[in-house]
This record gives sequence, C-alpha cells and structure tokens, in this order.
Amino acid sequence: MLTKLSQPVATYFDTTNHPDKVAFVSNFSDHAVLVDDKRAYKGIAEIQEWSNVNVFAAELKYEITKVVQNIERSDETIVTAKIEGSFDKTGLPDPLLFDHHFTVEKGEIVRLNIRFLG
Repeated sequence: MLTKLSQPVATYFDTTNHPDKVAFVSNFSDHAVLVDDKRAYKGIAEIQEWSNVNVFAAELKYEITKVVQNIERSDETIVTAKIEGSFDKTGLPDPLLFDHHFTVEKGEIVRLNIRFLG
C-alpha cells in the first residue's frame, strides 16, 4: 500500500524529473540536512551545490516504487525509487534503487537521508 506523499516530498521528485533547480531547493528548510553516501550537506547552499552535481548534472530521473510511513517516527516518510540518469553505471545493479528517508516539518524538508539498496 502506498502512502500519499506530502507536498515537499512530491515536489522533490517532480522537480528532479522535470528539472527545476529553484523549486527543488525551495522545498528544504534553511537549516536542512541532506545525507548522501554518508556525507552530510547542511543548509540551502550546500544542498544546492549537491543537487547541481548529483541530481541535475547527472540528469536523474526517479521512478517511485514504494512509499511507507515510518511506524517508529511519524514525521518520517521512506520513499524507495529506481534511479536512471546520465552517469557511469558500471558495476551498479539494475534496477538501481535508493531509499529516501524524508523528515518534513511545517511544510519543508528538514532532513533527507539517501541510502543505496545494494
């Protein structure tokens, strides 16, 4: 069963699939933390820099395969997505799946932890 995505989470995927750099970062709070590949990016400027390199330059496209509400943390939604893009896929599984752990407060993403499902 799929859980409905909150607006900031839905916009995160929409602005990636239909590239919009400004709208993408507008979903994050000023003090948001994004963790990708065990590295933390703090605040809008670092998240914007991360997205320019890792999302928009790589021309990522997401296909959501699963959405669940974390039963232990009601403010966390976990979205599993298949990822495609223009990056070197040598040695990567097909499909390439990542879990995105979103924490949303007051209509903004305050934390996003991206985890490879390898």
